[in-house]
Amino acid sequence: MRIVSIQKFNSIMSEVTSGYRNCNVYIYWHRINKTLITPLSIFTFIMLSLSLEKELEMYGLLSNLIESSWLFVLSIISILLFITIIIAFLHELIHILSFPKKFKKAIVIVDLPFTISVVYNDELKKSNYLKTLICPVLVLSILISILCILIKSIYIFAWLMTINITLASSDIFSFFYILKKVPSNAYLFGNYYRCQR
Repeated sequence: MRIVSIQKFNSIMSEVTSGYRNCNVYIYWHRINKTLITPLSIFTFIMLSLSLEKELEMYGLLSNLIESSWLFVLSIISILLFITIIIAFLHELIHILSFPKKFKKAIVIVDLPFTISVVYNDELKKSNYLKTLICPVLVLSILISILCILIKSIYIFAWLMTINITLASSDIFSFFYILKKVPSNAYLFGNYYRCQR
């Protein structure tokens, strides 16, 4: 496993992908992210935040927290940030575990302050590539569902699933885009593919 910057990763990709076609998934992803995913995620977080009052009333916590509302807001933001970091870490770890050679061929791309990604440093069959894309969101959705069934909270389920799907939105989009646009006999290397001869 190697840890590299986004610039170093782009340099690696340009060296090894001559003869491959760019499937342009990220061009379309950035368009859809700006116009749909980001506004929808913000709207969902706002709606969940507004319903927080009813959830706290149910547990009898609201009256104690109103006196220090700024501390309450700071606490909620801190908790959500911590949970987001844990889910993001688990998401990338599941990507690595779904790679054929696990840690040996993994490249961790660090584009601070907010992005850490994992990429397989070799070509994969289209079917294997699709599996590695969708595996984290499926596994985490199942784990979140089991957790929320055990603690009996639909509210926590909504929060955790919103975080999970928001973090996995580029993988979900890439999955369906590649499924539809890239030929079934293709081998993918990052954002590039070549067809088997």
